[in-house]
Amino acid sequence: ENKLRAIRNAALAKRKDSHQGLRHVILNEKRNKSAVSLTLPTLPYPFQTEEQYAASIGMPVGREWLSSETHKAAIKPDVRVVAGVPILPMRSVQSTPNHSRHRNRKPFLAPSRKSRDPYD
Repeated sequence: ENKLRAIRNAALAKRKDSHQGLRHVILNEKRNKSAVSLTLPTLPYPFQTEEQYAASIGMPVGREWLSSETHKAAIKPDVRVVAGVPILPMRSVQSTPNHSRHRNRKPFLAPSRKSRDPYD
């Protein structure tokens, strides 16, 4: 009986749910195949750690949770363009053989007009 109890305790020590302090909870340690398509292989660009990414996802976003000024700042687009004007595709300097001719090209960005901007 002591041998069986020792084997059982050794098996329980290997489980993830034994270290949580919740004896009534059983964590499923099998891989969920349907959740694999929803997980990211790498972290998105601005995040450097998984904790930063998890904190940003856990933070509620919307008018109900944030002040109106914070909500406006959060949903404000980074770049505004004039409607109907074509946008040049992005090119890296290395892929352009003669990048000096593209150096003086002006981007098609909308001029900054505070009176017409609904986000300011």
